[in-house]
Amino acid sequence: MNQKPLFFSRKWIQIFFGVLLLSLLGFLILHFQLHRSFSRDNLDQLESFLRSFGVWAPIIFALVYYFATLFFLSVVVLTILGGLLFGKLWGSLLVIVVATFAAQSGFWLAQRYGSGIFDKVGKQGGVISQLVKKIETGVEQHGFRTFFVLRCLFLPYMPLSYAAGLVKTAKGRDFFLATLLSNAIFSPLFVFFGDALLQGPKALILPAILIVFVLFVPRFVRLLQRDNSLQKKL
Repeated sequence: MNQKPLFFSRKWIQIFFGVLLLSLLGFLILHFQLHRSFSRDNLDQLESFLRSFGVWAPIIFALVYYFATLFFLSVVVLTILGGLLFGKLWGSLLVIVVATFAAQSGFWLAQRYGSGIFDKVGKQGGVISQLVKKIETGVEQHGFRTFFVLRCLFLPYMPLSYAAGLVKTAKGRDFFLATLLSNAIFSPLFVFFGDALLQGPKALILPAILIVFVLFVPRFVRLLQRDNSLQKKL
């Protein structure tokens, strides 16, 4: 049976169009000066609003981020906003800590209450069931590595967290460390992008290139798995 060439696989086609869309977005930003919509005046107003809460400002942001993550909402925009509001260092630390804590909360909830908590989550329940099967065979002997690989494949963030808690042999420590490490690697890229939004188009080039590179990570991981025994267990 003839197989499709590697570069014509569905994954490569998705990556190609992803890069194409990002390139188009970059062109539109440069051509129409869209970055100017994130003006210093607008940011100052938002910062002034947050400063009115004093020390509670990052806590309020963290709570919004935590519950958005916990209930399956996309937090990419919030991650970028973290860099815009708190800068590279504090924005990254805030996002990494909160995202990891949200994932660990999902793990604990699933571990304590079992599959019953997913009876009313619609399609997410089916996704979680599929992820449980992926985790079960490899997690007992290679817990940390299994979870880290799955995170690098960019599987649905919270469904994976809930699924991990449903696996009886899964260890909370392995899951926590793998999630923390993957968040520490990937989340700052989007925070840096947010921090660069007010610095002009040139400042966006490096963060954009790094984000494009991240799109290839799942493909690289799958290629490495071909010659690794872990592939059979996932």
